[in-house]
Amino acid sequence: MAGLAPADDALNEGEPSSPKQIAAGQELFLREWQVHDPRSVAGDGLGPMYNAASCAQCHRLGGIGGAGLNDNNVDLLTVKVSRKVTAVGDDLTQRVAAFHPALANSRLSATTVLHRFSPDPNYDDWRKRFLSPDQLAELPLARVVAIATSASEHPRRAKNPLQRLDGMAYQHSQRNTPALFGAGIIDRLPDAVFEEMQQQQASKTGGVSGRAPRAANGKFGRFGWRGQTENLHEFVLGACAVELGLEAPSHAQPIDPLNVRFDFRGRPDKPARHGLDISEEQCESLTQFVAHLPPPRQVMPTDDLAAQTAARGEKQFAQLGCADCHAPQVAEVAGIYSDLLLHDMGAALEDLVPANAELGSVGSASYYGGADTLLASISPEQRREWRTPPLWGVRDSGPYLHDGRARTFSEAIAWHGGEAAQSARAFRRLTKDEQEEVIAFLNCLAAPAPESLALANTETGGGQ
Repeated sequence: MAGLAPADDALNEGEPSSPKQIAAGQELFLREWQVHDPRSVAGDGLGPMYNAASCAQCHRLGGIGGAGLNDNNVDLLTVKVSRKVTAVGDDLTQRVAAFHPALANSRLSATTVLHRFSPDPNYDDWRKRFLSPDQLAELPLARVVAIATSASEHPRRAKNPLQRLDGMAYQHSQRNTPALFGAGIIDRLPDAVFEEMQQQQASKTGGVSGRAPRAANGKFGRFGWRGQTENLHEFVLGACAVELGLEAPSHAQPIDPLNVRFDFRGRPDKPARHGLDISEEQCESLTQFVAHLPPPRQVMPTDDLAAQTAARGEKQFAQLGCADCHAPQVAEVAGIYSDLLLHDMGAALEDLVPANAELGSVGSASYYGGADTLLASISPEQRREWRTPPLWGVRDSGPYLHDGRARTFSEAIAWHGGEAAQSARAFRRLTKDEQEEVIAFLNCLAAPAPESLALANTETGGGQ
């Protein structure tokens, strides 16, 4: 289905990856880490803050490496200050640090991850203070509910209330786990591809004009809902640190908000760093395993009538303008159904954690992006921009959208606004049978075959 084979080179250059290295990466992907894990290189194992005990715990739909259910959504907290505040002082620093020390760890940031777990028995009660009763009763994603049960109904945005705690105003948002199938192919796309896609769309008329996503270092971003991560290795390192709480090379584990000391100015003292939990060699193996996950496939029905229905749906998909962003092919990568660019998706999909600015003026404060300083000026467009998610494998990757709010394809389409509003309206104007044809086509975009996910002829081994 894809014109490029999985990556053969370790990272970008160097010796080709070996079956033994890939098998070692698979073991690390499946490994259930423990607190004070004896397999940790020189650190403290799982935690002190974490969202899951293994990569596979979240990446599992359609097979190991797939997307995740809403049960594994990541919670984000974004603090807000009055527009009258124009400078950072000790009072603001102390209030932010009291709210969540991670926001004042080095400089004042706007967003932090509210981790799900900690070995500290008091953490669960501390965490619950940030979540409303509705969010606790219906985790995750009680803040927004898609009521569009069909594409003929418009979705309504539920309240995302401004809350207050410890002298700070804040709001809550979430991120759903993306699938990693075919990630190695995306990782190898040259920068010129992003520049070309951006230029092609800018030269067209019709309201669809994406921009290439940027990582915090200003380079093109290939991964993340906002395209905020430059490459696959950086994505893996960030996941090890943020999701598993492992001390990784150049990526520190999260600080423990219940066990942090403050200096005389009310700033968190830098915690004593443990040794590495996972080595550079192990991270390279983990990256190579993910890079060798096969791309999804398009599976046409064997029944002639069903196949004709899906084929008509694919034509409708293009005629509606869906393929303007969900491009069937990027460079030599066929069947991806994405342009990998950022697009304004409208007010209904506006989110608190923004995409990075085109020139990098608002850097990525964390693995999940966001403003690098609390007082950064964020444009409305940056809050509405999302990287076009590849639709390959979409049949097996629901729920949909960045926070999993859409349970069905119809709901996901109905939430589209901004540059996609015209296509969403056109879909609603279709007859029910025509809409079902489009859905039939999307249901042909399946996860890789189970047998392709098995590592054949590889030696077992892995993390020390």
